[in-house]
Amino acid sequence: MNNKDVLDNLLFQRNAIQLRYVELIDVQFNNVGIEAYSDLPFALYKHAEIENDYANIFLTAEIGSKEDTGFSMTIKYKGQVYSTTNIDTEQLKNYALQNVVPMLLPYIREVSSSLISRTTLPSFMLPTLDVINYLKAINDNDQTN
Repeated sequence: MNNKDVLDNLLFQRNAIQLRYVELIDVQFNNVGIEAYSDLPFALYKHAEIENDYANIFLTAEIGSKEDTGFSMTIKYKGQVYSTTNIDTEQLKNYALQNVVPMLLPYIREVSSSLISRTTLPSFMLPTLDVINYLKAINDNDQTN
């Protein structure tokens, strides 16, 4: 097997846990006079709930602070993941919690970018996420707890 075959195999390998659907739950946008962005606060909050044979995952992004910067945006997404193999609910919930950010952050990035582009505000992009280092940090944290 050559390097291209190995890469192709890695790129198209299907994970046992699949994202079934994604739904935008809430968007709040407040601007009371921001003219430029400089170090806007940014926070992510994640949550997972098991229901029958799937997990509902939630990711909320809070960008800015209306009180501190005059600008705030809150975006909340819900997704649903399921397993194509037989795993117990605790394993499914752990996987869902570990992967909610890589699965739903791209949707949040798109909504924030799209909303900003439709205003007279300067362009703003959420920071990108290094998924491999993010997952490694979660795994390292799980092993120390």
